[in-house]
Amino acid sequence: MCSESSLKDRTSQSEIEKLSRVIENNPIVKIILTSIAGYVLILDRNRQILAANKKLISTLQKHSPSSILGQRLGELFLCVHSRESETGCGTSSACQDCGALMAMVAAQTSHQIQEGECFITSKGPDGLFAKEYALKATPLQIESEKLLVFVVYDISDQKWRNNLERIFLHDMNNTLSALSSWGQMLENTGDTECVEKISVLVKNLINTVESQQILVLAENNDLKITLKQMDIKYIFSTMEGLVKVLPGFSFQDLKVKIEHNIMIQTDPLLIFRILSNMLINAFEATPHGQSITLEFRLYQGCPRFSVHNPGVIPEAVAKRVFNRSYSTKGQRGRGWGTYSIKLLGEKFLKGTVAFTSTIEKGTEFFLILQKDSICQI
Repeated sequence: MCSESSLKDRTSQSEIEKLSRVIENNPIVKIILTSIAGYVLILDRNRQILAANKKLISTLQKHSPSSILGQRLGELFLCVHSRESETGCGTSSACQDCGALMAMVAAQTSHQIQEGECFITSKGPDGLFAKEYALKATPLQIESEKLLVFVVYDISDQKWRNNLERIFLHDMNNTLSALSSWGQMLENTGDTECVEKISVLVKNLINTVESQQILVLAENNDLKITLKQMDIKYIFSTMEGLVKVLPGFSFQDLKVKIEHNIMIQTDPLLIFRILSNMLINAFEATPHGQSITLEFRLYQGCPRFSVHNPGVIPEAVAKRVFNRSYSTKGQRGRGWGTYSIKLLGEKFLKGTVAFTSTIEKGTEFFLILQKDSICQI
C-alpha cells in the first residue's frame, strides 16, 4: 500500500474544480458515466471525486454533481471512519483493512483493473446503518492526468439474505440434531433427564427464531419498542436461566455482580437479546474453566450493563468487531452478534455500546442506557 503521507495528500478544491471541467466534456468520460451500471465515480490521483453518474447523485439525493466534488468515497457515503482523521477517508487506523482503499491503491500502483468488496458503516440523521459493496477500480489517463474509474455495486440485500440464511440454518441444524439425539434417548430409556434436556432445546429453538425476527425488523426499521419497568435482579436471574439454554455452554462459570438493584424502564425483549449476545460471544471466546462476569452498576448516574471475559481481541479484529457479518471465528455467515448488540442498543434503546480489550484486563462489552431510563434507586 502507499505510504501514510501519500494517502493523506489531498488535492485543493480549486484544482479539483479545474480538473472536473477538463474531463466533463471528454467523450470517453461521458460514455463511462452513462453506460456502466452501478454507481460510477471518476477519481483523481488522491482518490477524490471529479465526476459521478446520475444514478449515484439521485440515490444520495444530491442537488448536483458539483456538491460532491473533492470528496472521497467514505466521506460521500458518511463512513464513520472518515471522520476519525483530519485528512479524511482512507487515513484512519481502521482504513487499513478497507476493501475500497485497497482496490484503489492496487489499481494505481499496478496500472491494472482491481476488484474487491467493502463494508461501510455509515452514520446518518437516523443513526448507524451498514452497506456492503462490490467494487471495480480501473486506471484511466485523460491528457496528462492519471485517474481512476471507480464502480460501486450495492450488494447489501444479497449478502443480507445469504448470511441470514446461513446463520439460521446453522443454528437450527445444531439444535435439531441435539433434539433428535435426546429424543432417541428418551424413546430408549424413558429417562426424565431427557425430557428436561428436550425442553431446554425447544426453548433454544424458539430463541433462534426470535433472534432472526428481531434482526430483520431492526434492519428494516420496523422494530417497535415496548417499554416496561424491571429491576436488575429480575433481568439477571432471567439471564442466568437463559445461559442454561445455550447449547454447550453449561460448563462455563458465570459470575453475577449487581452493585445497585434499581428499577429501570426498557424493552425486555431487546435488553435480553443484547445481554444474550454479549454472553454468547464471551462464552465462545473463553477457555474451559475460566469465568465470565455479568455485571450491573451505575456509571455517571446511568445504568451500565457489562459482560467480561479474560480473553483479548486482536487489534485487527477490534477495528471491525461491530461490522455487520464480520466474524472473529472466520466463518462466512457468522458475526452478527456484536453488530446486533450495537444496532439494538444504540438505535432502538438509545444507549451507548462499546468494548475494551487489553491483555492485562481482558475484554468487556458494555451497554450504557440513558439516565432517564431509571425509575427508582
